[in-house]
Amino acid sequence: MQNASNNAALEVLKDQGFEIGKSAIQDGQGLVRIRFRDDSALVETGRDLWELAAGRLTLDEIAHRP
Repeated sequence: MQNASNNAALEVLKDQGFEIGKSAIQDGQGLVRIRFRDDSALVETGRDLWELAAGRLTLDEIAHRP
């Protein structure tokens, strides 16, 4: 079910004009490279992916987290 939810979020982002890049696993967490215009970030699958798709997070905010 988690995979279907992530795939749905990725489709929403594609519809919004985001480019979806390669995915990776780091420290057991799934990450996806997302790009929009001049911004890009490795976005954690799950909540962060949906927060980005819903417009509650930006790529810049994700990229500059401590």
